[in-house]
Amino acid sequence: MVFCNGGIFLKISAGRRSIIYCRACMHRTASRTQSENRFKSALGPESRATTVKNIQKLKHPKPRSDCRTYAVLVSLCRVDGVPSLLYTLRSSDLKSHSGQVSFPGGGCDPTDRDVIHTALRETEEEIGVPQSSVDVWAVMPPIARQLDKPIFPVVGNLGDVSIADLKHNDDEVSKIFAVPLEFLCDRRNYGHTVFRRPNFSRKTTLVFPIPVFVTSPRVWGLTATVTELFLSCMYKDLFPKPYGRYLTL
Repeated sequence: MVFCNGGIFLKISAGRRSIIYCRACMHRTASRTQSENRFKSALGPESRATTVKNIQKLKHPKPRSDCRTYAVLVSLCRVDGVPSLLYTLRSSDLKSHSGQVSFPGGGCDPTDRDVIHTALRETEEEIGVPQSSVDVWAVMPPIARQLDKPIFPVVGNLGDVSIADLKHNDDEVSKIFAVPLEFLCDRRNYGHTVFRRPNFSRKTTLVFPIPVFVTSPRVWGLTATVTELFLSCMYKDLFPKPYGRYLTL
């Protein structure tokens, strides 16, 4: 019996020839093929149904009425045939969260019908995607209720997207980019850190873990939290205990 870096070799005789395979490597090849297939079909009807079902299983606390509500669009899309999530890099001229990565979105206006309308309206204003072209999947539980700024992630599919053809609002967005779902789900491409935020209204300091995705630009903070929580609904086996669940309580 012999070994390789992956595991036990398997000797198979074929006539006068003996071919030696690595059983572990064969398994990894099969697993890799299955993995590629599950990402390719990420935007299909079966994946959508599973994702929506898992989102509905999340705890959905009652929205707060003592502060302004926000909504973002978790923007699924296909770039050059690759299922991805679309992000924006906020303009450095903005007063808050300037130069940070985010999903398209913003504060709810009194004229908005609901958080879905807010997310779609803000997306069209920021990156020029028509509201009518977005296939809305579901609304996730509000994130960061403890920070007095509850954010509702609205999951929507933009379909096939050409980043170069998108026209962003220079006052709010400096860059649009997309990250493949397969990259985001690779354990080598994300980790976690601890975030501390003073809550002056309650005279406390909030301490909670947040994920960090090693993208360029880097996805971290609440955007990374929403990303991880969403991916846990699409690929529950890859994200069994997302840290974002702490921010939906």
